Amino acid sequence: MNGNSTKIFFIRHGITEQTGKVLYGRNSGINLSDEGILQAKKTGEYLANVKIDKVISSPLERAFQTAEQVAVHHGLEVETIDDISDTDTGIWTGMKIKDAIKEKEWQLILTRPSQYTFKDGESFQDVFNRMNKNVMEIVRNNSGKNIVIVAHRDPIIILMAHYLGIHMDNFQRVPCAPASISIVDFHGILAEVRGVGILPSSRIEE
Repeated sequence: MNGNSTKIFFIRHGITEQTGKVLYGRNSGINLSDEGILQAKKTGEYLANVKIDKVISSPLERAFQTAEQVAVHHGLEVETIDDISDTDTGIWTGMKIKDAIKEKEWQLILTRPSQYTFKDGESFQDVFNRMNKNVMEIVRNNSGKNIVIVAHRDPIIILMAHYLGIHMDNFQRVPCAPASISIVDFHGILAEVRGVGILPSSRIEE
């Protein structure tokens, strides 16, 4: 790590029984599957020899359980921040994806997400705004430290697209598999992307 830069390890939670099947949004009570627990353990082991100063998680169980598998290697307690939770998908929450793709709005979500707001939920711009606000606050309060943030696919890749200079309408092209890691060095407000969607089989660069 160079100077007083803050390194953030963004981790997507491990897989659940409903991953890829249901838009679960902010529904609670959704735990990691056995496979998801194994994924989280591998990610935790992958970061075991990296100095980590703090582990922060979305309050949703699937994220918190993933965060615990990282924190245990560093003797840390997991902190939670409500505003790094998953996308509030409003009336779509709990809808099966096979049904969602039949909705006329689905193509707008895929092709023009910057213009879409979930009814009774939030827009993708709202997701970016709250995630960016909280990440920048974490950076300001943790100068020179290595921080893990465990969150959810869309919130993570919306941020990563921004850091990479990719328009929000194309954010879903950013890779982010379950339990993968994306690494960003922050030099003040300047974000330097060091890795995107890294899986535990890859080599991490300090």
